[in-house]
Amino acid sequence: MRLPGGETSEFDLIFEAGGQPIWIELKTGDYQRHIAKYGKVSRMLGLEVGRCLMVLPEISEDVATDLSVVFGMTVLPIHRLQPVIEGLLTTGTAARPVHRTS
Repeated sequence: MRLPGGETSEFDLIFEAGGQPIWIELKTGDYQRHIAKYGKVSRMLGLEVGRCLMVLPEISEDVATDLSVVFGMTVLPIHRLQPVIEGLLTTGTAARPVHRTS
């Protein structure tokens, strides 16, 4: 896909649920090279934070939460993907990153 600024981007999976798009990116390594771009693209597309998901199989909950807040997308370990998708499909409610207070 060609983005408004002329850049090209590919998407692992985009589908519609509840009349709104959901974008899922799956990374097995070297996510650091891509995450800032994905955050930028999700904002360009006007996606809610909880409808832009980046799945990183071996990431801790704390790091996922911090990345979610910094990059404006939902970053999660693989074991959280199923409940998040089920929530989006059954209630239409976008996933929200948990903000840690400590």
